[in-house]
Amino acid sequence: MAKKFMELTFDEVYQNNSKTDMLALLGIDETEWDMMSEKEQLKELGIPLNTWVDMEDYLYHNPITPGLSSSGMKSIYNGTPAKYKEFKDNPETSARDALVFGRAVHKYILEPEEFKKEYFIYPSDIRKNSAAYKKYVEDAKGREMLKESQYMDILGMENSLKKHFNMLALLRSGFKERAMFVYDNEYKCVLRVNVDADTKNKVIDLKTTTSASLDDFANSAAKFGYDLQTWLYLRICEIGGDSKKMFGFVAVEKTRPYLVNG
Repeated sequence: MAKKFMELTFDEVYQNNSKTDMLALLGIDETEWDMMSEKEQLKELGIPLNTWVDMEDYLYHNPITPGLSSSGMKSIYNGTPAKYKEFKDNPETSARDALVFGRAVHKYILEPEEFKKEYFIYPSDIRKNSAAYKKYVEDAKGREMLKESQYMDILGMENSLKKHFNMLALLRSGFKERAMFVYDNEYKCVLRVNVDADTKNKVIDLKTTTSASLDDFANSAAKFGYDLQTWLYLRICEIGGDSKKMFGFVAVEKTRPYLVNG
């Protein structure tokens, strides 16, 4: 029996992480899928337009999820259409190593109750080519592997966010990991965004960084295209009828003393 996309579990996605495997799991013919418009693909997956929807990170970043995201925009702006195609076809593998820690931080800070379901902590001194590591991989049962030293850094960041005007409480209030998909009539394409924390009056994006100082974070914003991300968030909120909300970043350093700005 074919699965429903929005009901897929982390393990199901982990085991079927290519476009071909995902479509087969859902019982969708790949040739017919490629002939659909993005709006038709969204309808096929059960994803509504112009409204906030609770959506797991592993579904939002799935290779078959339609729409142009902020990361996709940056891959075009800073690269080439070929790089965007690679990013679109292989969203996990194209930047997996760089994103593992950042995603672990987001999951623990925003949804600590879900963290243990998706991450497995192992001793930092275990080498990846060792028999001990292979045993830990087996014990993880498909969960993301995270070193104990990285986990301790995450706890340090959590403590700093708690002390910084109780920013932790704000990030954990309201809705977490919500997505919106809209059709932009001016640019003739589907745009999508996934927000970290959606409170009553504000949309917040959590960033891990090497330095949370204003000058250094401004440089990071220019380097990593946070201006494009801001434009996309505000554009989607406007089209989706939620234009009254403010948008802002909260930056937290990845190493001691885990300074916070936001």
